[in-house]
This record gives sequence, structure tokens and C-alpha cells, in this order.
Amino acid sequence: NMAASEAGQMAEGEPKEEMPPTAADLYGEHIHDLRSTRARLMSSSDGPVDYVFVFNIAKKQVAIAVRRRKYYENQLRQKGFAVERELAEDGATVFVKVRAPFSALLDQAEEISLRMRLRKNPEVPKMHSLWLRVIYWVRDLVKRSPLCSWFSLPPDLSRHEAALRAKGFYYAPYMRDRDAAFHNSGHESSFFSTAQRSLLVYGILESTRYEPEPKRSRGSIAEEDEEGADIDDSMVLLEQRDKKGISRLLKRGTYAAAFPLHDGPAEVANNNVPVAGNLRYMLSHGWARFGAFYRPQPLYTLREYFGEKIAIYFAFLGFYTSWLFLPAMLGIFAIVVGLAGFQDREDAKELCASNITMCPLCESCPQWQLAESCTAYKVSYIIDNEGTIAFAIIVSIWATLILEFWKRRSALLSHNWHTYRSYVEPERTRPEFFATENRRHPVTNKLEKHYERSRRFLRYIVSFTSILTMTAIVVVVTLSLIVYRLAVRFSLVAHGERENASTVASVTAAIINLIAIIILDQIWARLAVKLTDLENHRTDSNYEYYLTMKIFAFQFCNTYASLFYLAFFKGRFTGYPGNYQTFFGFRQDECPVYGCFLELTIQLAIILIGKQAIGNVQEVLLPRLMVFFSNCCKKRVEHDLLPWEDEYIHHAAFPRFGLYSDYLEMAMQFGLITLFVSAFPLAPLFALVNNIWEIRVDANKYLIALRRSPAYTDSTIGIWQSVLSSVSVLSVVTNGLVISFSSDFVTKIVYHNRNGSFAGFTNATHPISPVTSGPDPLIIGCHYPGLRDSQGNTTSLYFEVMMARIACFVAFEHLVFIIKMVTMWLVPDIPATIELERKREAYLAHRDLGLKKINSVMTADLTNPAPGAPIAEIPNGSGPPLTVNPLFRRESARVPNGGATQALVKTIVNGNVTESAV
Repeated sequence: NMAASEAGQMAEGEPKEEMPPTAADLYGEHIHDLRSTRARLMSSSDGPVDYVFVFNIAKKQVAIAVRRRKYYENQLRQKGFAVERELAEDGATVFVKVRAPFSALLDQAEEISLRMRLRKNPEVPKMHSLWLRVIYWVRDLVKRSPLCSWFSLPPDLSRHEAALRAKGFYYAPYMRDRDAAFHNSGHESSFFSTAQRSLLVYGILESTRYEPEPKRSRGSIAEEDEEGADIDDSMVLLEQRDKKGISRLLKRGTYAAAFPLHDGPAEVANNNVPVAGNLRYMLSHGWARFGAFYRPQPLYTLREYFGEKIAIYFAFLGFYTSWLFLPAMLGIFAIVVGLAGFQDREDAKELCASNITMCPLCESCPQWQLAESCTAYKVSYIIDNEGTIAFAIIVSIWATLILEFWKRRSALLSHNWHTYRSYVEPERTRPEFFATENRRHPVTNKLEKHYERSRRFLRYIVSFTSILTMTAIVVVVTLSLIVYRLAVRFSLVAHGERENASTVASVTAAIINLIAIIILDQIWARLAVKLTDLENHRTDSNYEYYLTMKIFAFQFCNTYASLFYLAFFKGRFTGYPGNYQTFFGFRQDECPVYGCFLELTIQLAIILIGKQAIGNVQEVLLPRLMVFFSNCCKKRVEHDLLPWEDEYIHHAAFPRFGLYSDYLEMAMQFGLITLFVSAFPLAPLFALVNNIWEIRVDANKYLIALRRSPAYTDSTIGIWQSVLSSVSVLSVVTNGLVISFSSDFVTKIVYHNRNGSFAGFTNATHPISPVTSGPDPLIIGCHYPGLRDSQGNTTSLYFEVMMARIACFVAFEHLVFIIKMVTMWLVPDIPATIELERKREAYLAHRDLGLKKINSVMTADLTNPAPGAPIAEIPNGSGPPLTVNPLFRRESARVPNGGATQALVKTIVNGNVTESAV
């Protein structure tokens, strides 16, 4: 709509797109070498290309888009960028290659306070406790063993990783006037890593205007920013202030694509020697190959190549996968315990030798013998046994331990990668955000666009209504599956297939449910994006938060609805002969004589394994299919492509939401292996196998299938930490309920303690029908599952079992929650050694950068402050004192003579004293 409205602004005299030169014209005789080596050089030999913009010159050109492209590129040239346009051989696609000057990168690094490595300092001690030193000594000893060398990274990648992990350096926010103190200062090729360079370039591209800045007139935004006066600025001027950033140009269709280039080819043709320093080749061959699944992850190299955001995802995925080994092995042990004892169970022998005739399973079904369920009853013990109870307790505690220790691991990586911040700058406004009024930001005091809460509340109502509607659809699907299961089961029983009726109905219903889950997830994912767009959030973090809540909440209901039904509702309200409850004309779904535990296992196994298999197929094939269909109608290129041509044509665009789908997949998997793990002890094993494969699938996706992502700085997994913590807490409740109420374990324990053996257990749990006469002779004199007497009344055993179930649940959840809380208290989020090293690093940076702290402070009483009045005056030696405004800016804390000074500013407003460092 915006592009259509802008098209109406075209007029004569508007700038028109000129035909740029081709690659052959730019590179001349070097074009063949460039194609064969896959080098990503500018034709002017200024160095490698930092960023590529793409647009199509063959399409009808909108005048305002042409003007914006020219203005934007001219602005980059004024900042010292090398900007080069190149026409592809199809005569339609134009590539705009840009390279940032080193000085602009240094300015941007100082602007965002990028922490850079200072020169090596031999004084930095290893501040580790004795037991940590012992652990590190054992770890180093294991690493030097011959067996460990087989699991290590290839030599070139291993050396590169070791160099990045080198100790003895300390870091500080970059300052240009202290440039000489930083390691490799002045060396353009080695001062910034590829990820840091991408981060800085992207920051400059986002801050570069594509339309002229509004004029400085009385009451304008420019004057308001300088004087801090309360003015009623116009929305037009405020909108003009935000006319900057490559992301907005992409949103408006000014450019079709914008992306940084990969370091080089992932493969080398004709056995040529790979280009030195090609991290992409090193990673794809030394780590991303499926045959290298046993090798450790080169996290520091990933961070250097992709940036911290993608590296922290792989760190979490690897950490989570390694922690799955324990529950996977314990799950196998729980199954082995069941296999070892399922043949010799006293209650199973009694059931198999019984001569009990059971009541029909439906109105048109015949009676049947209880002994026919002998095999299924024994098999159910493989899952429902004493080992499963202990396993569920361990996994519930494990779910807390992994999250607590991940916080420590995350803090360690944040420290080693120097991504922790004491002050977080306000986020940029999303390009899609539109405002209805102007307000001042509470931190910067700058006038900014604002959207009224009343309007957003109405949009929240639309979102909430949509969520309720989709949840109702999930309920309808679940009810439909219940009817389907009943129909299939009764149909098979009526045709003499009673032994396999429950299994066939459960398996087919689970497969249909899996298909429904995948379809509804895809529909809701697209609808959730539309709804979150409608809510008009200002920042990306708010947008991601509300999108996560919508998608995860729905997928949670969609995935676990059938599991909750099988675990807690099926068979609870069936009634008894002569008083059966019906559902849509059918007798209500009831559990087999061996309980619903086995059906819950089948359902969980099919959903877990099926979702993982389909997800991996999607991740492998979807990017390739997108590229295939986007290029199927294009003219085939016969020659070797240049790097930017190859990545634009043969690589899919980086997803709009980045790592969102990958984190969502892991969060749903975490729920499946913790919430109902007592019903399927092998769930962690299947998750472990999947994640080993998943690491390589994602590695190939980001290294080979997709265009390179801009580097982003991040130190945690963000909102997903809270999501996983919530699932961990809920898992205690669900596993306690499954063990106490869904399993027959408590019933058997109570009966055994009451009678000293299982003698008579089968008769006690299968009472005779209370019907003695009537029109249906098939329900006379038969037996049915339950804890009732011959009159249909509940027995004392029923109440004993119910009290034991409640006591078991309370004891289970209290025990696990106490252990979880003690664990959280004993395991601090940030290790003490990291706290010490951060303080040590701050001290060394202060000392070596020449920062001086002024202890003398002047105060000012601002009971009735005038607009723009200074809070305090900072002593400045013999010179005039510096003044600091109520919300100081970067320039306010800079000493005029270029020296770096730190001061403590104390403010007294209406008797309230506050302090802040400047």
C-alpha cells in the first residue's frame, strides 16, 4: 500500500535509474580469476565486499524508490563507503556492493561501546578455587589422551578455535582516543572479526538516512532534542526523523534483498586448495558434516563467523544435547527393569490364569475372556513399573538442574565473549510501527512516536478472540479423535478383532492427531504473525515476546491436548453395566483392563518421533525448494557465478524471525520429554538422537543453504529461558498426576500392602455386574474393570486407593519442588570466579586506559528546576566546570581537552537524593 501511494508522487524531472556497468566492465581481465577463486573483492581493490543490496531494474521503477536509493548510496559515500553498482548478465538484476572504511567502523565501535581486546597482560591471574583447578587438570589430561584426539576437531579448525580461546587478554569498551591500548590497533584486516565487522556495518546502514533530514526551525525536533523543551511537534516531522535504515528500505521494497556475504565457498571444486582463512569451508568440513557428529562444537569460531546470537543458540543446543545423555541412559534402564520382571509378576500370572468373562465393550459386541488381555497386561508393566517412578522423579529434578547450570554456562560465555552490559541502550523502532501521537521516552527524554494504549487494547481483544477460536478448533479435533477411536475400536471388536482393536485405534488416531497438529501449527503460525503485526509493537523485543506467547501457548494446547485427555480424562466417567455414560451415541471411551498408560505411551511416541522427523525434513528441504521455485522461471546461467550472484540466486533468504523456529522446536521437545516422561521413558533417548542430527541440520542450513545473517550481539536465549522454566515447573505436576492417577502402580501397592500378596487382585479389580435381569442378557453375570461391589457401589479399597493417590501426588510434588528450590539456591546464576574476573577486568581497563575517578562531587538543589537546567557541575581542574543535563547524553560526559574522566553526579530533587555515574 505504501509503495502504491508513493507511486502517485512520480512527476517529470524525477531521477531515473541509470544502467550500471557489468561485472566484465568492472573487473576486466580479472573476471575469470574472480569467478574461479570465488573472491568477494571490490573492483577498486579496496578490499572484500561488506554488504550487498539487490534491486531489479527491469520492473517498473517508482520514482521515490529511485530517489531513495540514490540518496542512501550517496550518504554512504559521504561516510567514506566504497559503493559499486554492477549489472548482472540477465540485464535486469543490479547488485550494489558496499565496503565500509576502517575509520567509520572505529567510530561505530565507540558509539555502541563494543568491548575490544586490550593488549596482553601477564598480570591477569587464574582466579579459580582448588576443586576447579583439579577439574581443569583432569579435563586437560583427558584431552591429551590418544582416544580423545579421535573426537577432536580437524587440525586447522582446532588451531583456530584454540587461538580464539587464548587467555591472558582483558577487554574494555573501545575508545578512539585510547586506540593504542587495544590489541592489533591500526591493523584493519585483523582488528575486527568478520562478525564484529558485520555488526558494525549493519549498525551504520541502519543509521544512514535515505531522505534528507527535516529542516531546523523553531519548534522542530532538532531544536527539541537540543534544548529539551516541551513542544508539540508535528507527526510529519517526527516521521521524517525515522527515514533511515536498510531494514526500512527492504520493508518498502526499495531494495529486493540486502545481505552480508559468506567468507567464501563451502566446497572447493576440482580438489583445489581452499582459500586461506575461509572459515565457512573450515566449519562446513570440520564440523557441519553429518559424519562429524562426534566432534565438539567450535563455539568461538562460530561466534567469530556468525556473531553471538547464532553462536549462543548452538551453545544451548549442544549443552542441552549433552545433558540428555543422563535421562536417555536412565530411561533405557527403566525399560530394562520392566523387561526383567514383566514375565514373573504375580498379578499378571493370576490374570492370565483367570476364567473371568468380561462384559461387552459395546452394545453390539460379544462377551470376552479377561485372559485374552494377558500379553498386553504384561507389556504394560514394561512402561508402568517401579523404575518408571524413580525415573520420573529424577527427570523432574534434571529439568531444573539443566536450566540452572545453563544460566552458569550462559554467564561464562557472556563473560568470555564480553557481551554483558551494565546499561542497555533503548531499542530502535521497528520499521512497521506506526504512531498516533508523540511522547517523550522515559530514558532519553527525546520525543518519539507513540501508539495509544486504547487502540492497542482493541487489537489485543482481536488476538485473544482468535486464540479462543483456534483453541476451540483444537478441542473439536480432540473430540473428533475420541469419536474416531470409539468407532474404530467398536467396529473391530464387532468383527472379531478384539485383541488388536485398542492398539489399532490408538495408533491410527495418534497418526491422524499428528497430521492435525502439524496443519494447525502451520495455520496458527501465519495467523499469529498477522495478529502480532496488527498489535503494532514498537520494538523487536516486544514483538518477539507477544509472538512467542501466542505461538507457544497455542502449540502447547494443540500438541498436548490429546495427551492430557489420555492421561487424566479417558476412562474416568464411563459408568458400569446398567449405568453406562454415552458420548455422541457411543459408550464413553474407557481404558483397557491394563489401563490407559500404554495408549498414552503410543500417543506420546508417535507425536515426538513424528514431529522431529517432519521438522528435520522441512529444515533440510524447505530452503532448497524455495530456491528451486524462485529460480525455475529465470534464465539459466551457464557461466560460473560471482559470489554475490551465487548467494542471491542459490541461497534462500535468512528467515524473518531468525532463530525463532529453532528455539520453538527445542522448547516443544523439552515439554514432550519432561511433562509425560513417566509414560515414555525412551523419550529422552529419541530426543538425544534427534538433537545430534539437529545440530548438523542447522549447521548446514546456516552455513550452506541460507544467505549469511547480519551479526547480532546476545548473551542469553532470551524469553525462551522463562518458557523452559515454566515447562520445568509444570512437569512436576503432570508427572505427579500421571504416576498417581493414570498409572495402576498405586492401586497395586495399596492392595499388596493391605493383603500381603496379589492373591485375589484380579477379582478385586474386576467386580461382577450389578445387573441381574433385564433386556440385555450379555451384561448379566459378567465382570467389568473397577473397584465396586456386586451392587455397583464403591468399595473401601476404592477410598484407600484414592487417598493413597492423593498422598502420592502431594509427596511427589513436595519432594521434587523442595529439591528444585534447594538446587536453585545452591547453584548461583553467575559463578563466583566470573564475578571476580569481571571486577578484575574492569579494574585493569580503568588503570591502563587512564580513567580517573573524581571523588569530589558538587550538588544542586532542584526543588523547582527550570527546563533544561543542569543537575550538577563536575569539577574540571582549572577549567570551567562541566554541566550535566537531567538525562545526560554521550557528549555531556566528555572532557573538553580529550581526557576521559569518570564522575559521580548526585541529584537532590524534592528532597530525594539519587546518584549516577558519568
